[in-house]
Amino acid sequence: MKKKSLIMLLGTLIVGIIIGSAGMGIYSHMNSKSIFEVPSKEKFIQRTTRMLDPDAAQLKQIQPIIDRYSEKAYILTKEQSNQMFGNFNSMYNELVPYLNDKQKERIEKKLNHIKSIIQNNK
Repeated sequence: MKKKSLIMLLGTLIVGIIIGSAGMGIYSHMNSKSIFEVPSKEKFIQRTTRMLDPDAAQLKQIQPIIDRYSEKAYILTKEQSNQMFGNFNSMYNELVPYLNDKQKERIEKKLNHIKSIIQNNK
């Protein structure tokens, strides 16, 4: 009886570790994508509106304000994304002499992905 309980306990622990690791991997992957995602003006408006949860009368009054700031937020975020890409590109150029072919390929793939995200949001 004691052996059976111990096996069940260890099995539960192992399953929990596997589920936790998989969950963290998915969560980390989703967050890393959002680092270089240039949010649209509409997404800013949706997030702000969802956060405030205004009633219909309030929404009518605050909509112009949110619209005006969504444009500013979009421009600032886009500029910051371009600066981050430039920073990564400069880092890559300094790292190239020390990297093997596989490492170069990985970082070039990531830089191309970031560049395509930025260009698609112009």
